[in-house]
Amino acid sequence: MKPTLASRKLHNQDTLLLARPGGIEVEVISTGAAIRSIWVPTREGRRNAVLGYPSLEQYREDPYFMGATIGPYANRIANASFGIDGRSYNLDANEANSGNCLHGGSDGLHRRKFRLSLLAHESTIICCEVSLADGVNGFPGNRNCLVTYQLPDPLTLRIDYRVTTDRDTIASLTNHTYFNLGGSIDEHEVAVYADHYTPLDQNQIPTGKVACVAETQCDLRQLQPLGDRAYDHNFVLNQAKRPIKQAAKLSSPSSGISVTVFTSAPALQLYTGDGLGKPFWRRAGLCLEPQQFPNAPNEPAFPSPRLSKDAIYQARIEYRFERALT
Repeated sequence: MKPTLASRKLHNQDTLLLARPGGIEVEVISTGAAIRSIWVPTREGRRNAVLGYPSLEQYREDPYFMGATIGPYANRIANASFGIDGRSYNLDANEANSGNCLHGGSDGLHRRKFRLSLLAHESTIICCEVSLADGVNGFPGNRNCLVTYQLPDPLTLRIDYRVTTDRDTIASLTNHTYFNLGGSIDEHEVAVYADHYTPLDQNQIPTGKVACVAETQCDLRQLQPLGDRAYDHNFVLNQAKRPIKQAAKLSSPSSGISVTVFTSAPALQLYTGDGLGKPFWRRAGLCLEPQQFPNAPNEPAFPSPRLSKDAIYQARIEYRFERALT
């Protein structure tokens, strides 16, 4: 449910904090409605479980989508174009080496300054709101985007997305936080609860096929050490009777922290951060990005990401943390 303006207290500052006693502490910033830090209590004190820049200014020129809200369409759209009802839309081809549109283009939600507000009666809910004009980066529709961060319990971060539009368009929002729960990423253990994935072509675009993960690098159905394997792959999440399904798990044996991802989205992108550079380093963290299928606007066999005029796009992600205290 969208909070009303009357129930919200607007803030002019660029950062707000969510916290519960004995639980996680989450910092959200206005640029990209990004997660800057998630502090988790452990047996050795509090540990930041995600990557973030030391300066807020660095987020304005960030090339890595660090912790950011991704949209209006997460992942890649082939040849930076798609069509609706016979009309073609040319997008910002911000992935120069391939000509694809990546994560909504160079002026996507990750670059936008959101209006932050805190629910007046509840210090554990942050609302982040921004508008996108018709034609920004080539996407149709005047759209209003609301991202809500909430701590429903001390160790769970819930993210809700809500988008409305005045023209038929496409929508797929996600979060691009890089997790490092402690120690080397190669020593982390990872699971993705998917029997299938979408194979890629040479430009990182799904071929249109849906393949079984068995006997491939993408068989992560059991929690296992990541090692030196590199991923930038879309997994087709197993269906569940409940709207929110368990999608993935990440665990650090060295810190005792683990995080399980639950989502309403049909797919999840696992990215092992192999493209990270200064001030970070290659594979400093990895992303678990619930989403619609990449290039779904151009693949009729994939679940449709179409958002019709006056309809509402809604999606949810939950990061549920566990930690060793003894």
